[in-house]
Amino acid sequence: MREYEVLQRQAKLGMAILTQLMGSFNFLTILFINTSQFHLSMASLEETIKWNKHIAATIDPVQFYMDHYKGLTRGQVRLRDQSLYETLRIRGLLDNVPLANSRFGDDPIAYYQKHYPGLTRGQLVTKNPSLYRRLRLDKLLEHIPKKAPG
Repeated sequence: MREYEVLQRQAKLGMAILTQLMGSFNFLTILFINTSQFHLSMASLEETIKWNKHIAATIDPVQFYMDHYKGLTRGQVRLRDQSLYETLRIRGLLDNVPLANSRFGDDPIAYYQKHYPGLTRGQLVTKNPSLYRRLRLDKLLEHIPKKAPG
């Protein structure tokens, strides 16, 4: 490759990096102007910041979740910032965002034993399909009898 072509490629790469940095700089500038101009509280400022390509270029999505949405469940994150939710889902990082507490509590086996003692899997799927599904997804069906004792 000739020296001219090398310099041309380096210039294009430099411009791409500069464009990316300027986009991030412009985003931050607008953010700071809005903050000082409207005297936004930190809570309302955090509500306005959403996951976007400029943030994605510099911040890890899990870190962004921790900084802006910590404590929210997956469903709540999906409603407030769908782009962040999709990024976490696609990258396989949703395990870092808690699920909503279910009506079965933290221990679906204890819930089964309290409300449906002795029911077989077939009976349980008829009586309470949601509990059956939760036990199946949590790989806990081994604790539920396949057949009635006897």
